[in-house]
Amino acid sequence: MTGKGIPLVLLVVAALPHQAPAESPSPKPRPALTAAGASESVPDSMIQVPGGTFFFGRQPSKKPPCRPAGHEVNVPDFWIDRTEVTTGEYLACEKAKACPRASRHCNAGKGSRRLQHPINCVSALAADSFCRWKGKRLPSAEEWERAARGSDGRIFPWGNSEPKDQLCWNPDGDSSKSTCPVGSYPKGASPYGVLDMAGNVAEWTSTRDWYATKGDDKCRILKGGSYDYEEMELADDTLSLRSDESKVELAAATEWPTVGFRCARDIDAAAPPTSAKSAPGAGKVTSTADQAMVAATPPRGSPERKELLDAVRARLHTTSEFEVVHLAIVGSWAYFEGREHRPGGGPAAALLQRSATGNWQVVDATGEAGTTRTFDSFRERIRNPNAQRHLPEALFR
Repeated sequence: MTGKGIPLVLLVVAALPHQAPAESPSPKPRPALTAAGASESVPDSMIQVPGGTFFFGRQPSKKPPCRPAGHEVNVPDFWIDRTEVTTGEYLACEKAKACPRASRHCNAGKGSRRLQHPINCVSALAADSFCRWKGKRLPSAEEWERAARGSDGRIFPWGNSEPKDQLCWNPDGDSSKSTCPVGSYPKGASPYGVLDMAGNVAEWTSTRDWYATKGDDKCRILKGGSYDYEEMELADDTLSLRSDESKVELAAATEWPTVGFRCARDIDAAAPPTSAKSAPGAGKVTSTADQAMVAATPPRGSPERKELLDAVRARLHTTSEFEVVHLAIVGSWAYFEGREHRPGGGPAAALLQRSATGNWQVVDATGEAGTTRTFDSFRERIRNPNAQRHLPEALFR
């Protein structure tokens, strides 16, 4: 198997086809429901994927290269973007100062003719920033595979037939081939109607490398194949077009022309903004009111919420829990206001920024136990133009 998109030294995490647990052999999209069963508004350009137990990965191979075994996993219902994030959408995030600048050697530098192509040459950390800006997150590797394969154990999103005209790919080894406008191959839709889960660009997930030591956030699992493929068979040294190929680890800071992403979100999360809030083309944010729509608050019990509050506690040298009054994330910035949940506990506030390694770090904080002062002076301090932080207005709304 020859794949030109990723260096050959990367690790493959895959297994052979397996019969999935008994469920409906041909899953269909379900009505949008909340956990309580009430109707929920459908997020713009997203598809609800029903959760359940399914076989993730493939059976182990006893012949070289030996592949680790897949296993049964269970995922709850979730939303996922119907298509990969476009270049125009990402450039809007750049303009709002919520996303790092994408490399201009790839689609971001090709002008208007590539605005509907998937953004590429962006790191996993940049993808994280975009999804947070939209009030979403990256899908896990398990969620991605569920959205691509359904529950019937199919090899490709469209089924088990060999790829032909269902995807943007390069069967002839034509070096002039590149990405395609997202959603151009409806024949390649997954059982739930998700597009481009094979071909076009491979996609970042939130899943850390399974062989990494605890706390190592340097590598992420990629899913799917890219346009830069000449063959269809299982890739033992690089990405595969097979939708269940959990494939390689790649450094989270890596930028590659064959790698992009799409976003997901929990069913019970606050609805992300719709494209109606953005202008045509690059989809730029046009007002502070629009910017306010893209602030995200991590839900109770989520790892990101815990990480943020732990960072504040460490900075203020307290072990108290907080009664959260305000907590918002926009791009790489987070702002917190709350009160220590203990007798005599006072207000606390902090400005945090996500580091290059993906961890939240406190940039400035204040805590005044036993007082009832407001945070107006603290907000003035961190928003001072002399600080040159360019903080999004949405952080404080």
